[in-house]
Amino acid sequence: VDGGVDWLVLCDTNGGSLPWEIEEMTQEVRFRFPQTNVGIHCHNDQGMAVANSIASVRGGAGLIQGTVNGYGERTGNANVM
Repeated sequence: VDGGVDWLVLCDTNGGSLPWEIEEMTQEVRFRFPQTNVGIHCHNDQGMAVANSIASVRGGAGLIQGTVNGYGERTGNANVM
């Protein structure tokens, strides 16, 4: 952040997090870096990418990185369509 980033994008790249964990992590990052935009990038290994993305928004994220129809590596990413 001190280097001048525009966004901090949190990543659940193994798709193993649960929504309440993602919401808590997002809130903590927002608390520690209140002047920085926060986003989320979730993989769908456990079928939680959309739920985790929504939980991150509830926690203060302003950006969801997702895909059309959930296409992405392994089991896909958050389906935003």
